[in-house]
Amino acid sequence: MEKNLEKSPKILFALFCASSLFFPSCAKKVGVVDDGSSNTLRYQIEQMLDDFQWSEELEPGRLSEDVSRYGNISDKVRMSPLAILCSMPEPASDGGESEIGGAEDAVYPYIAGFGLLDVSKTPKTVLSSATGFCDSIVGGTDADSFVSKSCLYSLALFLRELESLKTDKKIPSVSSYVIASSFSAGTSYEVPVRFYDSEKKNFLDVALYFSEEAGSWKIDQIHIVKVNTPVR
Repeated sequence: MEKNLEKSPKILFALFCASSLFFPSCAKKVGVVDDGSSNTLRYQIEQMLDDFQWSEELEPGRLSEDVSRYGNISDKVRMSPLAILCSMPEPASDGGESEIGGAEDAVYPYIAGFGLLDVSKTPKTVLSSATGFCDSIVGGTDADSFVSKSCLYSLALFLRELESLKTDKKIPSVSSYVIASSFSAGTSYEVPVRFYDSEKKNFLDVALYFSEEAGSWKIDQIHIVKVNTPVR
């Protein structure tokens, strides 16, 4: 009798486990909860990207291209739409393309009280003669070849005045210069020049007047416009 009682709990447990296999589960299936993610901006962007038809890149190396081949762009300038725009030639008056590039007007520095440092409209022969003369004055060499033979006295007077300014300590020896935009009077040109001392604190403004002589441009007058004396 005791053995039968010991076996009863074991038999009941086995019957319970077996009976559970024949009854369907009553647990409810858990559905997917809509958290509203389809209304988020991220979801909409991802959908747009999935639906977008991408094309092959046409010029993959364009942004890293060397721009030194463009006429008026330094090779240190990174390619950009603005750089390309500036490199485009301006339309010439005859409908073609001008030699000077730039769909936008070039920007030149301006020195107050002196002028705009734009020599693009100064004839190359006039500019060359002015540059040669200024180099001679700064370097202390003979400048006679840049002056008309009939007007060498003007050069002599200028050199005498320049020496007098140095003697009176009104301005030290000049060591550099800049040339501003020229003025044309039809058959002559006025070229403004500013000579600086070594520290660029003091300067001498000079007007060079050019006239054509035997197919070349020579200086026929030199006029000192302004002397910036040192502050004492």
